[in-house]
Amino acid sequence: MLNRAQKLALAALCCHLSPAAYAGGSIDIYNILMSTAANYQTGQKLKAATVVELKKGEKLRLKAQSSQEKCTLNGPYKGTVQCPDFVGNLNRLVPQTRNQVETQTDLWALDVHNSGNFCYDKDHNLTLWRMDAAQTEVLVLRDRDERTEVKLQWNKGSHYLSWPREYVSIRDNGRYQFKREGNTNYTTLRMLPSYLTRPGAKSVWMAQQGCTNQVDMLFTAERPSSLFD
Repeated sequence: MLNRAQKLALAALCCHLSPAAYAGGSIDIYNILMSTAANYQTGQKLKAATVVELKKGEKLRLKAQSSQEKCTLNGPYKGTVQCPDFVGNLNRLVPQTRNQVETQTDLWALDVHNSGNFCYDKDHNLTLWRMDAAQTEVLVLRDRDERTEVKLQWNKGSHYLSWPREYVSIRDNGRYQFKREGNTNYTTLRMLPSYLTRPGAKSVWMAQQGCTNQVDMLFTAERPSSLFD
């Protein structure tokens, strides 16, 4: 079992906060950098004494004004803003490292390694992304509703590939299959509503649609709002 010193060190490595902060330091004001909770807005300020309530699946990315340290709270959670008090609450934190998406920095690039929902913005080009670009390979993209498909050559050295709109249309709620050698995944597209203009509102909507990888990317970015540009 880890002792307190080891837990402090682990927490610091995990969450980019100093061990001193975990030892009981008090920080008065936190800025919300990103939120998927309807009751908390990006840019809002919270006092340490504020009681925060998060439902299951809701997240808050916080930054302490005095120390500039950052942390992420994951619901379900109810209590005061206790970011430094993570030794007994490490299970409330969102993991700060991503696996296959850690080298992917384009919010609108669909990771073909994973199945699930993907949110897209009609004002941004939708591209495909793969982690390993060491070899040329063939990707078969299939529209499961319209039953159209196209074979694409993904050239060696290229991590990104443009979505072939001329062969397979991009549609809200469209269901697609991505087949590569030894790997088949499925994605449902969700179009970001045009009436959402603020990064905070967009992130809440994306979380509600289950666009998990993209929300995770936002919560681990140094400047989350810049990913929407």
